Amino acid sequence: MKEEEEYQCIESLPESRLFDSLVGRNLAYLLSAHAIIPNFDELYKETEDLIKLSKTFQRLENNDKYFANFDHNKKPLDYGTFDFIVVGGGTAGGIVANRLSETSFRVLLVEAGPQDPDTVKVPALGSYFYNTPWDWGYNITEQDKICLATIDKRCIFPRGKMWGGTSSLNGNLYSRGTSGIMIHGQKLLATLTGLTKMFCLILKKLKQQGLKSTWMKIIMTLMAPVYRFDRRHSWIAHAIIPNFDDLYRETEDLIKLSGTFQRLKNNDEYFVNFDDNKKPLDYGTFEYIVVGAGTAGGIVANRLSESNSKVLLVEAGPRDPDTTKVPALGTFFFYTPWDWGYNITKQDKICLATIDKRCIFPRGKMWGGTSSLNGNVYSRGTKWDYDTWAEIVGNPDWSYENVLPYFKKAETARFKIDLDKSYHGFDGPQFTDLIEDTPGLTKMLLRAFKERGSIEVDYNGRSPYGVSRVQNFLDRNVRAGTAHSYIRPAAGRPNLLISDNSLVTKVIIANDRAVGIEFVKNGKLYFAQSSKEVILAAGAINTPQILMLSGIGPSEELKKHGIKLVKALPVGQNLQDHVSVFPLFFRTNHTYYNLILKEQLKSWYENRRPLTGGWGIQVVNFRNLKNDRSSKPDIEFITVGPPFLSSTIATANGFNEEYTSAYQILNQYTDFTFDVVLLHPESKGEVTLQSKDPRDYPLINPNYFAAEKDLETIYQSIKWLLEIKNTEAFKNFKAERLLVAMPGCDENYKTDSRNWWYCVIKHLAFPGSHVTGSAIMGTCPSNSVTNPELKVHGIRGLRIADASVIPVTISGHTTAPTVMVAEKVSDLIKAEHGQ
Repeated sequence: MKEEEEYQCIESLPESRLFDSLVGRNLAYLLSAHAIIPNFDELYKETEDLIKLSKTFQRLENNDKYFANFDHNKKPLDYGTFDFIVVGGGTAGGIVANRLSETSFRVLLVEAGPQDPDTVKVPALGSYFYNTPWDWGYNITEQDKICLATIDKRCIFPRGKMWGGTSSLNGNLYSRGTSGIMIHGQKLLATLTGLTKMFCLILKKLKQQGLKSTWMKIIMTLMAPVYRFDRRHSWIAHAIIPNFDDLYRETEDLIKLSGTFQRLKNNDEYFVNFDDNKKPLDYGTFEYIVVGAGTAGGIVANRLSESNSKVLLVEAGPRDPDTTKVPALGTFFFYTPWDWGYNITKQDKICLATIDKRCIFPRGKMWGGTSSLNGNVYSRGTKWDYDTWAEIVGNPDWSYENVLPYFKKAETARFKIDLDKSYHGFDGPQFTDLIEDTPGLTKMLLRAFKERGSIEVDYNGRSPYGVSRVQNFLDRNVRAGTAHSYIRPAAGRPNLLISDNSLVTKVIIANDRAVGIEFVKNGKLYFAQSSKEVILAAGAINTPQILMLSGIGPSEELKKHGIKLVKALPVGQNLQDHVSVFPLFFRTNHTYYNLILKEQLKSWYENRRPLTGGWGIQVVNFRNLKNDRSSKPDIEFITVGPPFLSSTIATANGFNEEYTSAYQILNQYTDFTFDVVLLHPESKGEVTLQSKDPRDYPLINPNYFAAEKDLETIYQSIKWLLEIKNTEAFKNFKAERLLVAMPGCDENYKTDSRNWWYCVIKHLAFPGSHVTGSAIMGTCPSNSVTNPELKVHGIRGLRIADASVIPVTISGHTTAPTVMVAEKVSDLIKAEHGQ
């Protein structure tokens, strides 16, 4: 057997991901000194201290320090039971612990020394650690043929005593040895690959034996400080954003900007000093061009570049800033340079409380797209959704049974409460987790829904019907959107080029084949050529716009704007979206998270609420109003709690002065509300063009409440929800309904009457921003844009890979389904091109 075949556990990874494989995907992108040690002055001081210490430290001659105040007569204390115990957090032990804990095994890693200090990151300082607290301080025995120039003829024998062991202080050389090296008859390609092989064999054997794994915990200790890699440990936050003061300053700046930024109304920023008469500059030839580094595009680019394929990923926005890592800051990115700044067209049955009756429509314009600023909820939808999807497109590949493996492929589930294991993945790039309960409130809400007939479930499991803590895209305490989970780990690959701040203006089509794209960057027009495929993943709003600007769309729409027709398809039609409304407010006599911003950020660093979860979300409940659990749920109730319910919620939704003033009554530290989400509206809208000029934003008309049944469904769900105030859980918690003034409704209708509620819903309801269907998949070009393989009808070499292809509304949120679509289409592309 070939040596490389013996090590399939790591061989399948490209060389550019070796660091990712051996050290951990979470930190794969921390390749710069600035990211790991951002404070130069502190490093300088610590280096001076190290050099002094190396000259003055009285080296240890034994292990007495561990036995201070030790009582030899006492029995050992119980430290717990683990699946594996690894002794030594050095060169090998740290790798073994890493690999064994990649699954859900409970691992104890015991290390005699402390955490490695920042100064070990500087390779040339290694020798200064000899005979310091980070070195065992060994000498060899007295020799007569060597070490004759040393004191007592006893050479020093440096051995690292810290995280990383001797690899933290040695000469830092990477040298494998030759293929002839034999240890017990087994060839070792290198220490690391040999260990990786061992881990794979151990895990395979244990799975064969059916050993039940438990939740992961790594503990680094030996009568020294205990480092717990559990929910409370904030190593991810410290690794990704190590300088707290910088994060605090950037967060303050973001909050100020979100209230003062003059939102963009077009794409003029890309065209500064642009010359319309100049021919496009050549940007090169790529096998694949992916348009949009958002929720889907980042995944497709990651997967296609796993091999040696040359991939171009084009993104209109910049990199996601550090502040996106804090999940609860999402709404502060609305109307900033990282959001497209869209509004929907003027409505007459919704958004009546907003300025000009035009609700905001947030869409992320940065790495990760909307997954970098949304509510961060991990919600897949139901079996009914995907089986209906497969039926509509006439292809069983999109049934629940056949898409579930892609959900699992993408996911590493870290939570245990109500986990339905057979429906989750445990080895994917995207982490999902629960956040800690809000003391008292979360459990009270769970009890209240149970009193109303619900059971506690995993809503991403066998059935969504019940009440659940909300699952989040969360890597410990860090938002685990596409930027974090897919783009950044792949960004260093030599075969992947990412061009951000680049606005794609059209797909270039020749002889019914997509041959490349044109895009504007820094005021210049570029042409990038594709030898295999162009994949549009610009999202359910921008993908239709690009298609129509390229001549693919409804013939009448294109004719109206003077665009030459390339292919007549129903692009932009069939737009579907959820509708959300916060209709009920409650006040408790409990005060939560009454902290200044700096204290809240410190809590986030320690993986504690309130900033770990998007928008203070507590629990979720899915309901079918007819209690028909064999069908789809009609409504989703999401509880939004402290400290995010205040007048700022009116500002975030673009409310007018009258309603913003009415919301001043809300207290962000004591109040909570319910987001009532209409999951399957009958109303459908469209995306159209303002003009053929890519500078102009598209027109978004979701046409909410065109079907009055949608309004009635929300009203009926609110009536059901009103009864929750009468539960013992609410009474015991002293949670009382808070009536907020509803201008335009209070003076015309009796409170809680049907007409009053219809009026309130029309004023307060806002877009769910879970858009699907605007470039719908199907089988017939007359009513769909792509086929079930997501190829655009009649155009070779052009696919769509985002939520616009989804032919149904999802009984959940659209981020997870979009991730699934991206994973699945990546496999389709690879299979077609023999990758």
